[in-house]
Amino acid sequence: MALAAGPVALFGSCSWPAPVAPAAPVSAARPAVPERLADPGVAGFGELFLGLWLRSGTSEQGLAARALKAMAPSVRVPVWGKRPPVVEALAAVRTVRVGDGVWSVTVAAEMPDNTVGEEYGETGAGVRYFAVPVALTDHPQGGGAWTFTAGAPSEVTGPTAGQLPDSSYGARVEAGPLADSVTGFLAAYLGTSGGAERYLAPGVVLSSVSAAGYRAVEVEQIFADRSGSGQVPGADGVAVHVCAEVVARDAAGRRWPLSYALALTARAGRWEIAAVESGLTVPRTTS
Repeated sequence: MALAAGPVALFGSCSWPAPVAPAAPVSAARPAVPERLADPGVAGFGELFLGLWLRSGTSEQGLAARALKAMAPSVRVPVWGKRPPVVEALAAVRTVRVGDGVWSVTVAAEMPDNTVGEEYGETGAGVRYFAVPVALTDHPQGGGAWTFTAGAPSEVTGPTAGQLPDSSYGARVEAGPLADSVTGFLAAYLGTSGGAERYLAPGVVLSSVSAAGYRAVEVEQIFADRSGSGQVPGADGVAVHVCAEVVARDAAGRRWPLSYALALTARAGRWEIAAVESGLTVPRTTS
């Protein structure tokens, strides 16, 4: 069974909105938001609670069941009998504030091969979703004291697949200085040809990815948000945004298809990496 309380899109290439390498220091100032509205502990508590609830059905006197009762005495413990569900991973995927100090936390549970029809040998879906009501209360005396509590989970339907916004990367980048800079940077960034520093614009700090142990990187195609030959313009400061489709190969011969959205600027006769961007961010075309 699947669930979710609203669409949580799973995006593909060049898709996660988390800029990695700003071209220059950016102010960390943010609009004032009440602490409770943004408290990340709410999602973590919901995830922890569901994990204990799923494990508590194995034994009412077990550690998980006792921890669950200490956390939420009114919540009933499930009964699994001889066939407890297998839970490989949990992740809070959506948090919605439903009242003053009260949230609904949707938690995805990776539960492969759980039998749902034993007599027919049917199995459930690999991911199921549960909504957990969570309340957070700050004690009047302050001093950092606070109280979490949770209610019984409800299994809910899963998210539907969303549509990516129209891509702004409409111009294929052919061989030339722009493609060379992108290819050289990605090979260095993924750890196959020395450090990436030599490809970065001034002020950009970005360490290479070394933990993956890639042995080879092939850039299959590059698309840009502006048409042109990819030659370096005469004036410094001209910007271009590209999306590169990459296949990285590790020591075991495994092939990892990856996508990178990059911002580059022209300086001193070459293209330099100004930022690693989100593929969902639609960049403005700069001429």
